[in-house]
Amino acid sequence: MKTLKYIAAAIMIVFALFGCSEDVKEMPPRVSDINDNFILPTPPKLTNAESDMVEAKREAYYEVYGN
Repeated sequence: MKTLKYIAAAIMIVFALFGCSEDVKEMPPRVSDINDNFILPTPPKLTNAESDMVEAKREAYYEVYGN
């Protein structure tokens, strides 16, 4: 009975190793027409209140840290 377990285990190992022996391409094919120039969308225009808030924070920063 013990030898039957060893034979069954050996057969399962053999099948597992055969399953791993496929010819697998590890790298995808190289693409030569890749465009690496990215165009950012234009930011939305700030309202007058938002512009005033940004300017006030900028002035507070310059008062503390200088130019």
